[in-house]
Amino acid sequence: MKNGSIDTALRLQLPWPSDLQIIPAGPFLRFFALLIDHVVMFFAFIVLSLVAVFASIPLDVETAKGFIVFLYLVAIFIIYNGYFFLSEWLMKGQTPGKMVCGLRVLQLDGSEADIWALLIRNLLRPGDMFPYLAGAWVFYVPTYLLAGVTSVVVPHFRRLGDLAAGTVVVYDRSPLLNLRRRTAAIVPASATKIYSLRRVDPTLYEAVARFMARRDSISQARREEIAGSCYDDLKRIFAWTGPDPTPEELIERIHHFRMQGG
Repeated sequence: MKNGSIDTALRLQLPWPSDLQIIPAGPFLRFFALLIDHVVMFFAFIVLSLVAVFASIPLDVETAKGFIVFLYLVAIFIIYNGYFFLSEWLMKGQTPGKMVCGLRVLQLDGSEADIWALLIRNLLRPGDMFPYLAGAWVFYVPTYLLAGVTSVVVPHFRRLGDLAAGTVVVYDRSPLLNLRRRTAAIVPASATKIYSLRRVDPTLYEAVARFMARRDSISQARREEIAGSCYDDLKRIFAWTGPDPTPEELIERIHHFRMQGG
């Protein structure tokens, strides 16, 4: 088992001793995910504004003005306060931006973030958005300067909302940017069979899937380091026929075993 840390990795908490890790996402990729989310929010705001305009057509001018202003304020409140929470809740820790960039919100122990953790991290988002640039009327543009500074200073790139909720944003599978990785689990028909020696916790398969999804984006030396760090753990859980595979081959076969319904 190798010593030393891999990037800013966090050890995955499993029911047995393990060196499996999750990799926190850096601020730059998170910025692009945030940018995508704000583009989506902008178009959502445009749609709601058009709905308000068309809904006010049957009304007289004065009533229509008040109605449009009311719906405008409601749209701002819903989009800025509900978009991130609802997305992360319904998409299991992802927003459209995070999904495109291959990111996901998890608990620090590697488990799925629950609704309360997602609620807490997003209730503090207005603070992470500070300071704001003044815009037209009640519309202000968030700079996320505080979140940027915090994510650089705090370990594992966590902003204030993450600190309060006990969450972290990690690298995950990106179905839109990494389509070629869908073939990563293909194993030759001649490969040896693999068997589980005990009930396997789903978080282990999830960790294996994350490794398979990300392995094409990291160097061979780093892949060998990650795979080698958990090789002994996996040998206690799985058995196979034929010659021993390399650490990376073992992870690939476990992933294939899972995809085949093992």
